Amino acid sequence: MDIAEESLTRELMVEIVPLLQKHKESLPSYGNEPININWKVYQVLSDGGLLKIYTVRDESKILVGYAVFVLTPNMRHQHMIQAQQDVLYIAERARKGDLGYRLLKFAAGKLEDAGASVVLFSVNASYDYSTLLSRLGCTPLERTFIKKFR
Repeated sequence: MDIAEESLTRELMVEIVPLLQKHKESLPSYGNEPININWKVYQVLSDGGLLKIYTVRDESKILVGYAVFVLTPNMRHQHMIQAQQDVLYIAERARKGDLGYRLLKFAAGKLEDAGASVVLFSVNASYDYSTLLSRLGCTPLERTFIKKFR
């Protein structure tokens, strides 16, 4: 498996949608909400150097996983740039060995190189990978709750 940083391209947008659908189906958080990606916002972030995309491709160069982060200034600590995880997924067929660890370690290194002071990872209650994050040297910070209105 090849792990790399990629730019947001039309080709990547097309490739990622089927994986996003599988990702959505694997987590109950948003129920029957359809995927409705705001590519314009992603493109603006990408054009500004604030969107970081790390991909996993198999031996045939087929996309099997991704980790996407957004770089933002910390509102209370202006001297800090934080990298916030937007989405993380590895296709079931590719979840072998230490691939998740290698992807996140790669992403963390690249984010540090890009100027991030901290990385904020989001762990879904339905798929807890906090032990993997502990191996990376991460510590728990806070818990996030969701309340649906519609």
